[in-house]
Amino acid sequence: MLGQIITTQPPKRDVYQRARLFDPASFTHHAKANLNLLQAILDRYSDPGDLVVDPMGGAGSIYIGLLTGRRVLAGDIEAQWARLLQDNKSQLATSSLIAHSSSGLACRWDAAKLPLAAGQADICITSPPYFDVFSDWDTSSNHLVEDAKLNEHGISYGLHPAQIANIHVYESYLRAMLAVYLEVNRVLRPGGKLGLIVKDCIRGGRRVPIVEDNLSVAAAAGFRLLERFDIPTRGTHFRNVQRMKSGQLGPAFEPILVMEKCPGHQVKQRLALIELPRSGDGPGWTISHKAIDHARRRGFEIWTREIDENEFYHLVDSLTPAPSPNGRGEAKKARIRKDIAFSMVRQLQAKADLRSGDLIWFYGSERFGKYICQRLETLGCSVVKPLEGLNNGQRLRWLTEQLRR
Repeated sequence: MLGQIITTQPPKRDVYQRARLFDPASFTHHAKANLNLLQAILDRYSDPGDLVVDPMGGAGSIYIGLLTGRRVLAGDIEAQWARLLQDNKSQLATSSLIAHSSSGLACRWDAAKLPLAAGQADICITSPPYFDVFSDWDTSSNHLVEDAKLNEHGISYGLHPAQIANIHVYESYLRAMLAVYLEVNRVLRPGGKLGLIVKDCIRGGRRVPIVEDNLSVAAAAGFRLLERFDIPTRGTHFRNVQRMKSGQLGPAFEPILVMEKCPGHQVKQRLALIELPRSGDGPGWTISHKAIDHARRRGFEIWTREIDENEFYHLVDSLTPAPSPNGRGEAKKARIRKDIAFSMVRQLQAKADLRSGDLIWFYGSERFGKYICQRLETLGCSVVKPLEGLNNGQRLRWLTEQLRR
């Protein structure tokens, strides 16, 4: 039903609708948003005459909004998809009088540098890359993909140097998405909406939290979550290939995140993160108390984390297998430590309303600090680490000298 988003079953298939309304080349794009689902989002969160923007237009599915009187602007960084956007817009205009009379534009652009004035758009709806899911399928699909389903670049979206889908380092991918969300925030009017269709992926048998991390990055860019819908996924050719390759089908739901642009944010210049040690760690407690005094004297807002009450050490130890001769146990322990640290930053961001541009002083251990600070910097925060590289004795002397001033 239009205007209603169903979360108990996959959206109705749109193959015949796409074949009737769009250029046949649209079927060679490997991440097409469902037309019925897009129309339901548009009906729920926009009105006829609103300016709808898709900064990563891909196959141009967002142009379905032209049929209900929305003004639609879409673009893509790859030349082949920019041409397809133009072709789809033109074909829709010839098939419908409403689409012909609605304003539509197709561009080739960088999603982090949109050619729009500030506050011009009413709503942005897009489906960003799910990390680098398609970037290496040309070499890793083991010829399981039919030739008819390949575009001129094989399985990948394209070869542009700024193609986000080809970034293999996860933190770099999130930083690129932050730049996109900051630009979307700029072009949206106050109270404008951002709709994301995104999904987790599987890497090495582990689930990558793409949904939660995109939500975190968008929050850092100045958005707050309004609604979330978990839409059941439907079997596709590429999901079948993934199952044949890895024996795993992947996440069963594809969430829709609907967020609202928040009012202007007062940048936090004085937020201190202080890691409290285990009970019985005398030197650690002395250092942490001096760090709290130092932060308080400088007027910082202080956030602490109790190790004994939370995950820092005992959870990592409990999830880590016994050491193995090849050293894999220690590598897994570091990976678990990183996952916990990233999860803690997501919790901290929600509680402290962290945004891109915030300045944070971190007083903590090297063990977790590097991961916590890495994710804070990914969110666009500036992190000062006054105790970085110092042993306990040096930390104690530095803090003591600072408190004497």
